[in-house]
Amino acid sequence: CFFSTLSIVANAQYFQRYFNFDLTTPKLRDEVINNGLKSIANYDSIPDSTFFCSVGTSYFNRTLGTSQLGNRLRFVKTGKDGNSVPINNGYEFFDINISNTTTYHASGNSIAEIKNTKGTGGFIVVGAVSDNPVTNAKLKGGSDAMFARIGSNGSIYKAITIDFGNSADTAWCVKRSGFLPGTFIVCGHSIDSITKNVSCFVARFLPNTGFIWGGTYNFDATSANGVSALSFARSLCEDSKTGNIYVAGTHQDRFTTSNDINGLVFSLNSDGNLLWSNIYKLAPNDQFKSIKFTNDRELVVCGHSNLSPVGVNSMINMLLLKVKSSNGTIIWQRLLRASGANQSIQFDSKAYDVVERKSSGITQYYVVGPVYTNTGVSQLMYRVNGSGVGVNNYKYNTMKIDSLFGVDLDTASKTPGVVIFSSVIDPTGSNSYGHLLKTTFIGSTCINSCNVDTPINISIQMIVQPIPPFRNQSMSTFGIATKKIAYQTKLQCSQISPICPKIGGRSEIPTSLFFNNKEKMSIYPNPVVDKLTINANESMNRSSIRLLNLFGQIVWQGTLNGNTQIDMKSLPKGMYTLQINGAAGNTFKRIIKQ
Repeated sequence: CFFSTLSIVANAQYFQRYFNFDLTTPKLRDEVINNGLKSIANYDSIPDSTFFCSVGTSYFNRTLGTSQLGNRLRFVKTGKDGNSVPINNGYEFFDINISNTTTYHASGNSIAEIKNTKGTGGFIVVGAVSDNPVTNAKLKGGSDAMFARIGSNGSIYKAITIDFGNSADTAWCVKRSGFLPGTFIVCGHSIDSITKNVSCFVARFLPNTGFIWGGTYNFDATSANGVSALSFARSLCEDSKTGNIYVAGTHQDRFTTSNDINGLVFSLNSDGNLLWSNIYKLAPNDQFKSIKFTNDRELVVCGHSNLSPVGVNSMINMLLLKVKSSNGTIIWQRLLRASGANQSIQFDSKAYDVVERKSSGITQYYVVGPVYTNTGVSQLMYRVNGSGVGVNNYKYNTMKIDSLFGVDLDTASKTPGVVIFSSVIDPTGSNSYGHLLKTTFIGSTCINSCNVDTPINISIQMIVQPIPPFRNQSMSTFGIATKKIAYQTKLQCSQISPICPKIGGRSEIPTSLFFNNKEKMSIYPNPVVDKLTINANESMNRSSIRLLNLFGQIVWQGTLNGNTQIDMKSLPKGMYTLQINGAAGNTFKRIIKQ
């Protein structure tokens, strides 16, 4: 990335920040951030619509004393630049009728925003509360899915659990409904306490009045009762126009001899009735972790697979596919392999979340998850084009725990970029910190920022097989009490614009920059078909010009001299970056070739 304080308005506010119970002593809790979002529609007493909110889990540490013996739900709210942290809390949960020292283990897995433009907004956080043998807190079935409404001030207004027939239940994903305003949809899994079969659960609810509908779905047609499989729901999304719900996860049939784990995607209407359901087979272990509804009204799904193609080393790779929302048929599919040293070194990796970005007609996907290098587990982000082909991938900080990831986009501010929610290992190497990272759309950050790796794309062909479900609508809920504990935070780094040298002969250029017009320069037309014109005043004459493609390769270069034209007629369609190096510094402009 190039840097100039003179001619670039900050293209991203890059920062990394970590969180824990106590950052001043070695008596830390292991901490992970599992999910997060950029707030866009949340108001408290004063409009506060630009910040990042994270949810995760803080694991107990016996050395901290008897009051610290439960895993806690974590909620963190930071300012848009990462410098301010108005809320950084842990929450303990206990039965209303039992002493608050008898706490459950609690986990936070997903967060959604309450849209409220006139009063107090807030968030819905989901996860689980479970048996805690240290405090002797117990639940029927061992665990219940947990739902908490957290206000913009960090207080929990309401917390309930949901149980499906005395089973062990965990909520993994919650989303605000665009089809039925004011409602939320949630998915997770339910483990039968007797048979140990696992079913997906999906529900729709109102934050204040409870559940509208909900039930479990088990996908197995080989047994008499239809509930003998291991079916996990990990993520869901919604078509705001039709109300259709799409759920992704994994499926394993206990009555088959292969014991293969397959990807699972199914669709429900707005009332929870099944529309279609498929399993996706590629290798002995195929798992889907996240599903998103795309701008063209289809679905993108990510996960991982241990496919071993002929002539390719056996490894676990990121799995990314796009499927039809109408029936789940595959549009395109890829394995994305993590690499280093120009592909001479390859690493296992998994995809836990994906987000789509569409700008000036160009679609890209950002896929995040862990990568397992020879020095440990690290954060990984793969940038992928609209056809599923990897463009580049970055490895960031080392992690202690192979935890969940979350990813969101910040496109509205003057510092656009990608926000990654996960965890890192602390400097002493002994504990895990919750972690928030903001990067440019290319992927560079203020530390570990320049080590971009060449992508490895592996073609695959998954087998898609319809599979019918069995639905059970029995469930019960009860309220639980909470206690709030303040945590500590530390800014790991903050930098207006990273400075990256050329890597392998190419430069990494941010794809979204705010152009400074003080030099009175005009660049047109944009998008361009044939010739691009640059019209600048005399003070810019003799500035060098370079046009770079998405891979940072120079496709045209010259010198600015008044009215200058670049012939782009023969160049492939796509996105380019125009770099002008003048006496006042460097200027960048994104160019779209049609």
